[in-house]
Amino acid sequence: MEQISSLTKQQSVKAVYNNLTTALDVDAAPINTAVVNNVKYRKAKAERQKNGINHCRTFGDEFQAVFSMVQSDKTSGNPLACCVIGTGDRMPSVILYTDSQRSTN
Repeated sequence: MEQISSLTKQQSVKAVYNNLTTALDVDAAPINTAVVNNVKYRKAKAERQKNGINHCRTFGDEFQAVFSMVQSDKTSGNPLACCVIGTGDRMPSVILYTDSQRSTN
């Protein structure tokens, strides 16, 4: 299983399955690509939990993090994200600049 984990970082699931079925004995090789995919999924999930992220972030989660950054940066001395604009008919925009960039304009 550790061999599958290391190979899925470099190759696709199907390529890992094909390589292992030709390289290993019948008893040691994965039964199908689902085995390789499950190992890859469990490894990625363990890595996310180790980093403190228990779920996959969605676009909404990322956008909320940017909105939170704007609010927290306003209270700090050197804000980076100064404005986030999100409307229904356009892509969201984030305006990033520091106080030194603002004063040079």
